[in-house]
Amino acid sequence: MAETFFKNIISRFTKKKYSEETEMKFRYWLSQNKENEEVEKAMFELWNETPNQITDQTLEDLAILKSEIANEATPKKSVRFLHNPILKYAAVFLLLLTTSIITYISTQPKEIAFTEYTVPKGETKNITLADGTVVSINAGSSLIYPKEFVANTRSVFLTGEAIFRVAKNPDKPFIVNTNHISVRALGTAFNVQAYAEFDNTTTTLIEGKVRIKDNYSPEHYDLDPNQQLIFDNSNHKIELKKIDAEKATMWEKGYLIFENVAFSEIISTVERKYNVQINYDEAQYIEYACNVKFKPDESISDVMSVLCELTTHAEYEVNNNQIIIHSVE
Repeated sequence: MAETFFKNIISRFTKKKYSEETEMKFRYWLSQNKENEEVEKAMFELWNETPNQITDQTLEDLAILKSEIANEATPKKSVRFLHNPILKYAAVFLLLLTTSIITYISTQPKEIAFTEYTVPKGETKNITLADGTVVSINAGSSLIYPKEFVANTRSVFLTGEAIFRVAKNPDKPFIVNTNHISVRALGTAFNVQAYAEFDNTTTTLIEGKVRIKDNYSPEHYDLDPNQQLIFDNSNHKIELKKIDAEKATMWEKGYLIFENVAFSEIISTVERKYNVQINYDEAQYIEYACNVKFKPDESISDVMSVLCELTTHAEYEVNNNQIIIHSVE
């Protein structure tokens, strides 16, 4: 049967160590066949054959890998592939099944039931976790969390941006994992920004205390209120600075506040908030960094008019459901 053929192909790649380039091509091939029913059947068979039980660490790695896979629209030279067989099986399984993997995992004996909560563009949402922690999730973000915190830590996995108001429990630290850093707290309030398309992963402490560790070195950093840690996702450098945490988290109330922010990052934020697609020549605006504030009641037309004024010699037009920015002489 066809699924046996696919199963043999996939199994070879999960059981043997191939070159990084070959594995990269395999992942890309798999992503292009993710709607193939026979491939999906093969994934289910491989998953069911693995005797290993899922641990908290496995789930953390799954969340990291999911973020990486989501960004792989085309083959790239730099691809990290997990060499633990259970994680490899889970990786390809996760590529085919997004939210449904959570349901699948919850049916396995002695395993933790996880939920994936995704907030679409144009919206923000508040949720309360099982321990009483309140999370405000920004547009275009996704949070994976257990229905019950049964382990020694309270671990969640974030892609995007969210404010965490952590319920106090000294015996169970609360950990927010992202693709590049993890933030550890006992009872506190902080903001984490970890959008895949941004160059940096940023943590802002509102109150309490957090400890931050990146995924590439043993060092850790403790923040005090109104401090912000900026982690460069490319060169892994860290910047600590004093800021106004209230201003940095005003997105929760509908404000957009940009202070010396790159034009490309502003555009991405506006796209998420208003659920629009904005096309422009990024190279033409690469040198622009803007200081601007938008109130909750300002329309997308208001925002675009201001942005075009700030960049000078630019105007915008609406074409179907897209906004196009172009320069004018």
